[in-house]
Amino acid sequence: MKKKIYLILFFFVFLVAGCSQTQQTHTVIFEDDIKIEYGKNTNTAQFVTRVDSFLVKSSMIEDNKINISNFTVICPDIKFDRLGEIKLTYKINDEIYETKGTVVDTTKPQIQFKESDYTFEVGKMKDIHEYYTVKDNYDPEEDIEVTIDGIDELDINKAGTYELKLTLKDSSGNKTEEELTITIKDSEEEKRKQEEAQKKEQENNSQNSQSNNQQNSSNSNSTYNPPAQNTEPSAPVQRPSYSSKDYMFSQGYDMTTAPAACQADLVASGVSGNCTPIQNEEGIYIGMRLTLY
Repeated sequence: MKKKIYLILFFFVFLVAGCSQTQQTHTVIFEDDIKIEYGKNTNTAQFVTRVDSFLVKSSMIEDNKINISNFTVICPDIKFDRLGEIKLTYKINDEIYETKGTVVDTTKPQIQFKESDYTFEVGKMKDIHEYYTVKDNYDPEEDIEVTIDGIDELDINKAGTYELKLTLKDSSGNKTEEELTITIKDSEEEKRKQEEAQKKEQENNSQNSQSNNQQNSSNSNSTYNPPAQNTEPSAPVQRPSYSSKDYMFSQGYDMTTAPAACQADLVASGVSGNCTPIQNEEGIYIGMRLTLY
């Protein structure tokens, strides 16, 4: 009686086990160490290298199917909900073929700067974190680690140029580095410095002009007496048709050529006279004047 019971139980277990497993009539060969990038549109047909005696070629792949002779391999879609190992299930008719893959994250986090010019007036810059955003293909923004080298030297109340280096790191260890230049300026201070420099330049020009004018005046403001005439009768000296002549800077003369031209004409006139500088109402020299006696 017991033997009959054992035989019935054995037959029942064998029947159940046989019904729960689908018989595989094909040989499906997969790639070794399948890596799948998280979030990337991936056709799982690429992980099948051979089916029976057929090498899988790209021409056989259509969407998520592999067409082989008189049958088709249906490939699985991937649902990205986590990193790590996942099961990939392929079907040929009612037959099931499984392999494993690993979902990985090798994509670097990204940073986007909100401003095109990071130049601020003294005391006007806000917190550095308000000027950029970060994102990642897997981690939420709050889980991305951000470190900023040089931030301790940044003084928003002191004019200067500050170099920063931002490093982003996600939970998978992927890193991104970006450099940022911050310029803090003091427009009022710059304006004061420019005004002081212009004032100093004007003072130097005025001093140089007065020095040149005094030198030219000492050389040019002199009375010319022609040499003593020979007591012997001679042809009378013809006096120039003018009694005075101006050599103006507006005519192209300057502090050097105007006195020289005046002296030359005075000597050539053969009569007495002098060369004197001409000033305008503001006391600025504008030329020379030849006066004949």
